[in-house]
Amino acid sequence: MITCREFTENSKDRVLHLSLMTKALKTMPGSPKQKEIIKQLNKVRKRLKLEPLKEDNPRIARKKGQPAGSDKHSDLYTDENPKGTIKGLGFKDVATAKASVNKIKNSGKAHAHKIQAAIAMEQRARVMGKTAEAAVYRSYINAMKKKTKEKNEETEPNSQRPTNT
Repeated sequence: MITCREFTENSKDRVLHLSLMTKALKTMPGSPKQKEIIKQLNKVRKRLKLEPLKEDNPRIARKKGQPAGSDKHSDLYTDENPKGTIKGLGFKDVATAKASVNKIKNSGKAHAHKIQAAIAMEQRARVMGKTAEAAVYRSYINAMKKKTKEKNEETEPNSQRPTNT
């Protein structure tokens, strides 16, 4: 039979377990902060006689030529080319998203690089449930699509293959 004291301690551990799980899920995956939370969580799980969570789950960028469905994959938060990163982008609020779009526009990067940066930020914002901020990036992407279409139309007549007659 469980004593009142054991029941109270167990209840506190359950509440702590749930709050730490929520906190761990809200932090950036693989970050030092999340790893620290998981360590605390495993101590509580041990007291509750639950199996501990894996502490080491590194995110690995997909290598050139590696298939998309590979176990070693890229994800929304992996920076595959840190040299080309446009620093300081965000989606905290609509003003930050608009400032980020201006940073992308004025970055001096190639057209395709700008679109990739905007798409990544739009997807990150959408995953976090920030639809207004995602819409700011989406409007920029749509404007860039028009520019892409114009570029493609300019190069089309020159890129036609000669016909054999």
